[in-house]
Amino acid sequence: MSMLKNCNLLKKSLDIKSATMLAKIGAERGIMLSGMTRGQRQADFSNQNLQPADAILIASDLIFIAVVTTLYLGNNSIGDEGAIAIAEAMKVNAVLTELSLWYNNIGDEGAIAIAEALKVNSVLTTLRLDANKIGPEGAMVIAEALKVNVVVTELRLDHNDIGDEGAKAIAEALKVNAVLTNLSLLHNNIGDDGAKAIAEALKVNVVLTELFLWGNDIGDDGAKVIAEALKVNAVVTTLHLNSNNIGNEGAKVISEALKVNAVLTKLELDYNSIGDDGAKAIAEALKVNAVLTSLHLYGNKIGAAGAIAIAEALMVNAVLTKLYLLYNSMGDAGGKAVRDAVKGRSGFVLEL
Repeated sequence: MSMLKNCNLLKKSLDIKSATMLAKIGAERGIMLSGMTRGQRQADFSNQNLQPADAILIASDLIFIAVVTTLYLGNNSIGDEGAIAIAEAMKVNAVLTELSLWYNNIGDEGAIAIAEALKVNSVLTTLRLDANKIGPEGAMVIAEALKVNVVVTELRLDHNDIGDEGAKAIAEALKVNAVLTNLSLLHNNIGDDGAKAIAEALKVNVVLTELFLWGNDIGDDGAKVIAEALKVNAVVTTLHLNSNNIGNEGAKVISEALKVNAVLTKLELDYNSIGDDGAKAIAEALKVNAVLTSLHLYGNKIGAAGAIAIAEALMVNAVLTKLYLLYNSMGDAGGKAVRDAVKGRSGFVLEL
Protein backbone atom coordinates (compact mmCIF):
# COMPACT_ATOMS: atom_id res chain seq x y z
CA MET A 1 0.00 0.00 0.00
CA SER A 2 2.88 2.42 0.68
CA MET A 3 3.96 2.20 -2.99
CA LEU A 4 0.49 2.21 -4.55
CA LYS A 5 -0.52 5.61 -5.94
CA ASN A 6 -3.17 4.77 -8.52
CA CYS A 7 -5.78 2.05 -9.01
CA ASN A 8 -9.26 1.63 -10.42
CA LEU A 9 -11.87 0.18 -8.07
CA LEU A 10 -14.94 1.33 -9.99
CA LYS A 11 -17.63 -1.19 -10.91
CA LYS A 12 -16.39 -3.74 -8.38
CA SER A 13 -19.82 -4.09 -6.74
CA LEU A 14 -18.62 -2.44 -3.55
CA ASP A 15 -21.15 -1.44 -0.92
CA ILE A 16 -21.26 2.07 0.49
CA LYS A 17 -19.54 1.10 3.76
CA SER A 18 -16.60 -0.50 1.94
CA ALA A 19 -16.29 2.40 -0.51
CA THR A 20 -16.33 4.90 2.36
CA MET A 21 -13.56 3.00 4.16
CA LEU A 22 -11.44 2.80 1.01
CA ALA A 23 -12.01 6.50 0.32
CA LYS A 24 -10.71 7.33 3.79
CA ILE A 25 -7.59 5.27 3.23
CA GLY A 26 -7.10 6.71 -0.24
CA ALA A 27 -7.35 10.27 1.02
CA GLU A 28 -4.94 9.62 3.87
CA ARG A 29 -2.31 7.96 1.70
CA GLY A 30 -2.81 9.88 -1.55
CA ILE A 31 -4.04 6.87 -3.53
CA MET A 32 -6.24 7.45 -6.58
CA LEU A 33 -9.12 4.98 -6.52
CA SER A 34 -11.14 5.72 -9.67
CA GLY A 35 -8.56 5.28 -12.39
CA MET A 36 -8.08 9.01 -12.83
CA THR A 37 -4.51 10.21 -13.09
CA ARG A 38 -2.90 13.23 -11.51
CA GLY A 39 -2.36 14.97 -14.83
CA GLN A 40 -5.87 14.37 -16.17
CA ARG A 41 -7.93 17.48 -16.95
CA GLN A 42 -11.17 15.89 -18.17
CA ALA A 43 -12.83 12.77 -16.74
CA ASP A 44 -15.76 11.14 -18.53
CA PHE A 45 -17.60 8.46 -16.56
CA SER A 46 -20.89 8.81 -18.45
CA ASN A 47 -23.04 5.79 -19.35
CA GLN A 48 -21.13 3.30 -17.19
CA ASN A 49 -23.86 2.15 -14.81
CA LEU A 50 -21.94 3.55 -11.86
CA GLN A 51 -23.49 3.14 -8.42
CA PRO A 52 -23.30 5.24 -5.22
CA ALA A 53 -20.13 3.45 -4.07
CA ASP A 54 -18.40 4.35 -7.33
CA ALA A 55 -19.27 8.01 -6.85
CA ILE A 56 -17.78 7.88 -3.35
CA LEU A 57 -14.47 6.69 -4.83
CA ILE A 58 -14.53 9.38 -7.51
CA ALA A 59 -15.29 12.01 -4.89
CA SER A 60 -12.33 10.84 -2.83
CA ASP A 61 -10.03 11.47 -5.78
CA LEU A 62 -11.54 14.91 -6.40
CA ILE A 63 -10.64 16.02 -2.92
CA PHE A 64 -6.92 16.03 -3.60
CA ILE A 65 -6.53 15.84 -7.39
CA ALA A 66 -5.45 19.28 -8.60
CA VAL A 67 -6.09 19.40 -12.34
CA VAL A 68 -9.45 17.84 -13.33
CA THR A 69 -11.65 20.73 -14.47
CA THR A 70 -14.44 18.78 -16.18
CA LEU A 71 -16.26 15.76 -14.74
CA TYR A 72 -18.99 13.90 -16.61
CA LEU A 73 -21.10 11.43 -14.64
CA GLY A 74 -24.27 11.51 -16.71
CA ASN A 75 -26.57 8.51 -17.14
CA ASN A 76 -25.49 6.48 -14.14
CA SER A 77 -27.19 5.52 -10.88
CA ILE A 78 -25.21 7.31 -8.20
CA GLY A 79 -28.36 8.37 -6.33
CA ASP A 80 -28.48 10.58 -3.27
CA GLU A 81 -25.55 8.85 -1.55
CA GLY A 82 -23.29 9.41 -4.54
CA ALA A 83 -24.44 13.00 -4.94
CA ILE A 84 -23.72 13.68 -1.27
CA ALA A 85 -20.17 12.39 -1.70
CA ILE A 86 -19.59 14.51 -4.80
CA ALA A 87 -21.01 17.52 -2.96
CA GLU A 88 -18.53 17.05 -0.10
CA ALA A 89 -15.71 17.03 -2.64
CA MET A 90 -17.08 20.21 -4.21
CA LYS A 91 -16.64 22.01 -0.92
CA VAL A 92 -12.87 21.60 -1.01
CA ASN A 93 -12.02 21.01 -4.68
CA ALA A 94 -10.47 24.18 -6.10
CA VAL A 95 -10.32 23.45 -9.84
CA LEU A 96 -13.49 21.66 -11.04
CA THR A 97 -15.45 24.07 -13.25
CA GLU A 98 -17.92 21.77 -15.05
CA LEU A 99 -19.95 18.97 -13.42
CA SER A 100 -22.51 16.82 -15.23
CA LEU A 101 -24.84 14.67 -13.10
CA TRP A 102 -27.82 14.23 -15.43
CA TYR A 103 -29.99 11.11 -15.16
CA ASN A 104 -28.66 9.73 -11.89
CA ASN A 105 -31.71 9.14 -9.66
CA ILE A 106 -30.72 12.10 -7.51
CA GLY A 107 -33.55 13.21 -5.26
CA ASP A 108 -34.09 15.94 -2.71
CA GLU A 109 -31.40 14.70 -0.30
CA GLY A 110 -28.77 14.82 -3.02
CA ALA A 111 -30.02 18.22 -4.13
CA ILE A 112 -29.74 19.55 -0.57
CA ALA A 113 -26.12 18.39 -0.36
CA ILE A 114 -25.24 19.93 -3.72
CA ALA A 115 -26.95 23.17 -2.72
CA GLU A 116 -24.87 23.36 0.47
CA ALA A 117 -21.73 22.81 -1.59
CA LEU A 118 -22.71 25.57 -4.00
CA LYS A 119 -22.84 28.02 -1.12
CA VAL A 120 -19.12 27.61 -0.50
CA ASN A 121 -17.72 26.41 -3.83
CA SER A 122 -15.92 29.20 -5.64
CA VAL A 123 -14.96 27.64 -8.99
CA LEU A 124 -17.79 25.55 -10.49
CA THR A 125 -19.40 27.43 -13.40
CA THR A 126 -21.51 24.73 -15.13
CA LEU A 127 -23.83 22.30 -13.36
CA ARG A 128 -26.11 19.74 -15.02
CA LEU A 129 -28.75 18.12 -12.87
CA ASP A 130 -31.31 17.37 -15.58
CA ALA A 131 -33.42 14.20 -15.64
CA ASN A 132 -33.19 13.44 -11.94
CA LYS A 133 -35.87 13.30 -9.23
CA ILE A 134 -35.26 16.62 -7.55
CA GLY A 135 -38.81 18.01 -7.39
CA PRO A 136 -40.02 21.29 -5.84
CA GLU A 137 -38.19 20.86 -2.51
CA GLY A 138 -34.87 20.21 -4.18
CA ALA A 139 -35.38 23.17 -6.49
CA MET A 140 -36.04 25.38 -3.49
CA VAL A 141 -32.75 24.55 -1.77
CA ILE A 142 -30.82 24.98 -5.02
CA ALA A 143 -32.53 28.34 -5.44
CA GLU A 144 -31.38 29.41 -1.98
CA ALA A 145 -27.83 28.47 -2.92
CA LEU A 146 -28.06 30.54 -6.10
CA LYS A 147 -28.77 33.60 -3.99
CA VAL A 148 -25.27 33.44 -2.53
CA ASN A 149 -23.29 31.55 -5.19
CA VAL A 150 -21.17 33.92 -7.25
CA VAL A 151 -19.71 31.63 -9.93
CA VAL A 152 -22.28 29.27 -11.53
CA THR A 153 -23.17 30.66 -14.95
CA GLU A 154 -25.02 27.65 -16.43
CA LEU A 155 -27.61 25.49 -14.64
CA ARG A 156 -29.73 22.71 -16.13
CA LEU A 157 -32.68 21.38 -14.14
CA ASP A 158 -34.67 19.86 -17.02
CA HIS A 159 -37.05 16.93 -16.44
CA ASN A 160 -37.19 17.22 -12.66
CA ASP A 161 -40.87 17.99 -12.09
CA ILE A 162 -40.09 21.10 -10.06
CA GLY A 163 -43.57 22.53 -10.84
CA ASP A 164 -44.80 26.02 -10.07
CA GLU A 165 -43.39 26.05 -6.54
CA GLY A 166 -39.92 25.14 -7.71
CA ALA A 167 -40.11 27.70 -10.51
CA LYS A 168 -41.17 30.39 -8.04
CA ALA A 169 -38.15 29.65 -5.87
CA ILE A 170 -35.80 29.79 -8.85
CA ALA A 171 -37.41 33.06 -9.89
CA GLU A 172 -36.74 34.61 -6.49
CA ALA A 173 -33.10 33.58 -6.83
CA LEU A 174 -32.90 35.20 -10.27
CA LYS A 175 -33.88 38.52 -8.75
CA VAL A 176 -30.66 38.66 -6.74
CA ASN A 177 -28.28 36.31 -8.58
CA ALA A 178 -25.71 38.30 -10.53
CA VAL A 179 -23.85 35.61 -12.49
CA LEU A 180 -26.22 32.96 -13.93
CA THR A 181 -26.46 33.52 -17.69
CA ASN A 182 -27.93 30.21 -18.92
CA LEU A 183 -30.91 28.51 -17.24
CA SER A 184 -32.69 25.43 -18.55
CA LEU A 185 -36.02 24.33 -17.03
CA LEU A 186 -37.33 22.05 -19.80
CA HIS A 187 -40.24 19.69 -19.06
CA ASN A 188 -40.86 20.62 -15.44
CA ASN A 189 -44.65 21.00 -15.28
CA ILE A 190 -44.32 24.74 -14.86
CA GLY A 191 -47.69 26.38 -15.39
CA ASP A 192 -49.04 29.91 -15.40
CA ASP A 193 -48.05 30.69 -11.81
CA GLY A 194 -44.47 29.59 -12.35
CA ALA A 195 -44.29 31.49 -15.62
CA LYS A 196 -45.56 34.63 -13.90
CA ALA A 197 -42.88 34.35 -11.23
CA ILE A 198 -40.13 33.88 -13.82
CA ALA A 199 -41.49 36.82 -15.82
CA GLU A 200 -41.33 39.07 -12.76
CA ALA A 201 -37.74 38.01 -12.20
CA LEU A 202 -36.85 38.81 -15.81
CA LYS A 203 -37.96 42.38 -15.26
CA VAL A 204 -35.18 42.95 -12.75
CA ASN A 205 -32.53 40.34 -13.62
CA VAL A 206 -29.64 41.90 -15.53
CA VAL A 207 -27.46 38.88 -16.41
CA LEU A 208 -29.56 35.94 -17.70
CA THR A 209 -29.11 35.73 -21.48
CA GLU A 210 -30.56 32.29 -22.37
CA LEU A 211 -33.72 30.75 -20.94
CA PHE A 212 -35.12 27.31 -21.83
CA LEU A 213 -38.78 26.71 -20.95
CA TRP A 214 -39.68 23.91 -23.41
CA GLY A 215 -42.42 21.45 -22.65
CA ASN A 216 -44.12 23.08 -19.71
CA ASP A 217 -47.76 24.18 -19.38
CA ILE A 218 -47.28 27.89 -19.81
CA GLY A 219 -50.11 28.53 -22.29
CA ASP A 220 -51.38 31.91 -23.45
CA ASP A 221 -51.61 33.40 -19.96
CA GLY A 222 -48.01 32.51 -19.20
CA ALA A 223 -46.93 33.82 -22.59
CA LYS A 224 -48.59 37.14 -21.82
CA VAL A 225 -46.60 37.75 -18.64
CA ILE A 226 -43.35 36.66 -20.29
CA ALA A 227 -44.10 39.04 -23.15
CA GLU A 228 -44.57 41.91 -20.71
CA ALA A 229 -41.20 41.10 -19.19
CA LEU A 230 -39.56 41.11 -22.63
CA LYS A 231 -40.70 44.68 -23.12
CA VAL A 232 -38.39 45.83 -20.35
CA ASN A 233 -35.76 43.09 -20.16
CA ALA A 234 -32.50 44.20 -21.72
CA VAL A 235 -30.34 41.06 -21.54
CA VAL A 236 -32.17 37.88 -22.65
CA THR A 237 -30.99 37.10 -26.19
CA THR A 238 -32.33 33.54 -26.57
CA LEU A 239 -35.76 32.34 -25.44
CA HIS A 240 -37.08 28.79 -25.91
CA LEU A 241 -40.87 28.45 -25.51
CA ASN A 242 -41.42 25.28 -27.54
CA SER A 243 -44.27 22.87 -26.73
CA ASN A 244 -46.16 25.10 -24.31
CA ASN A 245 -49.72 25.20 -25.65
CA ILE A 246 -49.26 28.78 -26.79
CA GLY A 247 -51.96 29.78 -29.26
CA ASN A 248 -52.83 32.87 -31.27
CA GLU A 249 -53.38 35.06 -28.21
CA GLY A 250 -50.00 34.19 -26.79
CA ALA A 251 -48.35 34.78 -30.15
CA LYS A 252 -50.00 38.19 -30.40
CA VAL A 253 -48.66 39.44 -27.06
CA ILE A 254 -45.20 38.07 -27.80
CA SER A 255 -45.35 39.91 -31.12
CA GLU A 256 -46.11 43.16 -29.35
CA ALA A 257 -43.04 42.61 -27.18
CA LEU A 258 -40.90 41.99 -30.28
CA LYS A 259 -41.82 45.42 -31.56
CA VAL A 260 -40.02 47.09 -28.68
CA ASN A 261 -37.51 44.50 -27.44
CA ALA A 262 -34.01 45.44 -28.57
CA VAL A 263 -31.92 42.42 -27.54
CA LEU A 264 -33.71 39.12 -28.30
CA THR A 265 -31.97 37.49 -31.27
CA LYS A 266 -33.38 33.94 -31.14
CA LEU A 267 -36.99 32.95 -30.42
CA GLU A 268 -38.27 29.37 -30.48
CA LEU A 269 -42.03 28.77 -30.58
CA ASP A 270 -42.03 25.30 -32.13
CA TYR A 271 -44.87 22.84 -31.52
CA ASN A 272 -47.39 25.23 -30.09
CA SER A 273 -50.87 26.00 -31.44
CA ILE A 274 -50.19 29.18 -33.38
CA GLY A 275 -52.45 29.65 -36.38
CA ASP A 276 -52.83 32.28 -39.07
CA ASP A 277 -53.86 35.08 -36.71
CA GLY A 278 -50.80 34.51 -34.55
CA ALA A 279 -48.55 34.28 -37.62
CA LYS A 280 -49.96 37.57 -38.94
CA ALA A 281 -49.15 39.25 -35.63
CA ILE A 282 -45.61 37.89 -35.73
CA ALA A 283 -45.30 39.17 -39.30
CA GLU A 284 -46.25 42.67 -38.22
CA ALA A 285 -43.58 42.54 -35.52
CA LEU A 286 -40.97 41.41 -38.04
CA LYS A 287 -41.61 44.55 -40.06
CA VAL A 288 -40.27 46.73 -37.28
CA ASN A 289 -38.04 44.43 -35.21
CA ALA A 290 -34.37 45.14 -35.85
CA VAL A 291 -32.57 42.45 -33.83
CA LEU A 292 -34.25 39.03 -34.16
CA THR A 293 -32.10 36.82 -36.39
CA SER A 294 -33.56 33.33 -35.76
CA LEU A 295 -37.26 32.40 -35.55
CA HIS A 296 -38.56 28.87 -34.99
CA LEU A 297 -42.20 28.09 -35.76
CA TYR A 298 -42.08 24.33 -36.43
CA GLY A 299 -45.20 22.27 -35.92
CA ASN A 300 -47.82 24.94 -35.44
CA LYS A 301 -51.11 25.52 -37.31
CA ILE A 302 -49.97 28.18 -39.73
CA GLY A 303 -51.84 28.08 -43.04
CA ALA A 304 -51.36 29.83 -46.35
CA ALA A 305 -52.65 33.19 -45.07
CA GLY A 306 -50.19 33.23 -42.16
CA ALA A 307 -47.30 32.17 -44.40
CA ILE A 308 -48.09 34.89 -46.94
CA ALA A 309 -48.16 37.50 -44.15
CA ILE A 310 -44.74 36.33 -42.98
CA ALA A 311 -43.48 36.45 -46.55
CA GLU A 312 -44.61 40.06 -46.88
CA ALA A 313 -42.79 40.93 -43.68
CA LEU A 314 -39.61 39.32 -44.98
CA MET A 315 -39.68 41.69 -47.92
CA VAL A 316 -38.96 44.57 -45.52
CA ASN A 317 -37.17 42.80 -42.65
CA ALA A 318 -33.42 42.99 -43.16
CA VAL A 319 -32.09 41.17 -40.08
CA LEU A 320 -33.76 37.75 -39.88
CA THR A 321 -31.40 35.10 -41.26
CA LYS A 322 -33.01 31.85 -40.06
CA LEU A 323 -36.67 30.86 -40.36
CA TYR A 324 -38.08 27.42 -39.55
CA LEU A 325 -41.64 26.66 -40.70
CA LEU A 326 -41.66 22.88 -41.07
CA TYR A 327 -44.77 20.89 -40.15
CA ASN A 328 -47.35 23.59 -40.69
CA SER A 329 -50.24 23.66 -43.16
CA MET A 330 -49.25 26.54 -45.43
CA GLY A 331 -49.68 24.60 -48.67
CA ASP A 332 -47.97 25.28 -51.97
CA ALA A 333 -49.08 28.92 -52.14
CA GLY A 334 -47.79 29.76 -48.67
CA GLY A 335 -44.52 27.93 -49.18
CA LYS A 336 -43.92 29.62 -52.53
CA ALA A 337 -44.57 33.06 -51.06
CA VAL A 338 -41.99 32.55 -48.32
CA ARG A 339 -39.41 31.09 -50.68
CA ASP A 340 -39.85 33.98 -53.11
CA ALA A 341 -39.48 36.50 -50.29
CA VAL A 342 -36.00 35.28 -49.38
CA LYS A 343 -34.82 34.41 -52.87
CA GLY A 344 -31.40 35.83 -53.46
CA ARG A 345 -30.58 36.34 -49.78
CA SER A 346 -27.12 34.89 -49.39
CA GLY A 347 -26.78 32.60 -46.37
CA PHE A 348 -30.47 32.71 -45.39
CA VAL A 349 -31.56 29.46 -43.70
CA LEU A 350 -35.14 28.48 -44.56
CA GLU A 351 -36.86 25.23 -43.65
CA LEU A 352 -40.41 24.65 -44.94
